[in-house]
Amino acid sequence: MDDRHHRIAIVPGESDELAYLGWEVASERHLTQATAALEQAGVEYRPGTPEECRARRVVALVACQDPAGNQLELFFGSLNEGQPLLRPARPMSGFVTGPLGAGHAVIRVADVQSCVAFYTEVLGFRVTDVSPGRMVFLRCNARHHSIAFMAGQDRPGLQHFMCEVRSIDDVGTAFDLCQQRAVPIVASLGRHANDEMVSFYMRTPSGFNLEYGWGGRIVDEASWTVSHYGQASIWGHAGLGSRPRPAAGS
Repeated sequence: MDDRHHRIAIVPGESDELAYLGWEVASERHLTQATAALEQAGVEYRPGTPEECRARRVVALVACQDPAGNQLELFFGSLNEGQPLLRPARPMSGFVTGPLGAGHAVIRVADVQSCVAFYTEVLGFRVTDVSPGRMVFLRCNARHHSIAFMAGQDRPGLQHFMCEVRSIDDVGTAFDLCQQRAVPIVASLGRHANDEMVSFYMRTPSGFNLEYGWGGRIVDEASWTVSHYGQASIWGHAGLGSRPRPAAGS
């Protein structure tokens, strides 16, 4: 996606689920502080093995689980290759990463509030927006949200992750490609009310969704206040099910 060795890893497993989420801290000192916060909260953790650190291309990591059982890896010292590694096969603007991280993840959990308490009180995330009784959006940098939790006791796990590109044209091009190649589109082009992202959602082969978007909102910590929204989108994002769209001209 950028000059990092990688931001997303696809690994073999017994089921198509989220294997882990990585959260970067600034230095070894910050990792020590984060570990101390886990210990003070009574959260079990373990240092990453040398093999795990080599696979993640990081200097060190600490692994733990959130209240919903998702594995988290707090790390520092990610490998930077010094130049962009992305060599797209078509003209595109690139991805919005850097200090904002890879994107965001939305996870269904049985108990939203216990997850919110863990991420805010132990890990130091901030609540950005809420959808009462349904979703809470959390940030750890200037991106509107890096993680969100939605009530989903019947189907817990990763609902979608989001990648943001630097041009609205890249979103449109990807939307066209999905239709041409029969990639299932589950929500049409639209603009979200809270983070103002213009995006669409496609179904991955693993069953969870990928949001592909542009124009996400940046948080000003000095002036931000928490809001709640009565609707998810200003326009669009109509549900299209999981059927592949027909190719153009068919």
